Amino acid sequence: MTMDKNVFHLKKRIKYAGDVHARLLDAGWDLDTAALFVDGIPDADAEEVVRCKECQFVKRHGREGGIVGYYCGHPKNKFAYGRSGNCVFFPPKKANDFCSYGERRDGND
Repeated sequence: MTMDKNVFHLKKRIKYAGDVHARLLDAGWDLDTAALFVDGIPDADAEEVVRCKECQFVKRHGREGGIVGYYCGHPKNKFAYGRSGNCVFFPPKKANDFCSYGERRDGND
């Protein structure tokens, strides 16, 4: 289940506001002034991302020594080469990489 966008933004704002508020109080600001300052901070322009390890397009493969690797299999993220384009290269990725094409696999919240 994907987190509601408004809930995501609210959680990010609460964490950021809490961090800033604590630092302002540590710096000697009074409680009301710090609260007013934090209320005036605009929301971050942030989006939830899908990591490669959670993406439906990922192609997982094992390597020597039990190391796991990933290839991005999204149609827009591959490179075809050769005379007729019959050779395809999928860029290697790390588990926590992400891109704008990522879509969460079913059953992977």
